[in-house]
Amino acid sequence: TALHYAVREGFADIARLLIKKGSNLEATTDMDAHDMFGRTALHYAAQQGHMEMIKLLVTRGADIHTRDSEGQTPLFQATIFDQKEAVNVLLLHGACVNAFDHRNRL
Repeated sequence: TALHYAVREGFADIARLLIKKGSNLEATTDMDAHDMFGRTALHYAAQQGHMEMIKLLVTRGADIHTRDSEGQTPLFQATIFDQKEAVNVLLLHGACVNAFDHRNRL
């Protein structure tokens, strides 16, 4: 979705505008919409370490426990991409540290 792209590229102002206007270009609930890999905007924000995006999405109600097609959560993505600050923020917002993916990786 447009929100996925804005988050992935770090376009905070555009992401904020899309969320504010209820971005619904390709999905019913755009903030928690899953792309072809099952990832949400929060997965990409965590993966890229876009702290402003993570905070924006989490405070607007993005599902912090959502899983992609491999069973990976945003916390898992932040961890495998070595995004320490993202890991910290997700943990502070209640991300589950014991969430295994579909290959039983923690």
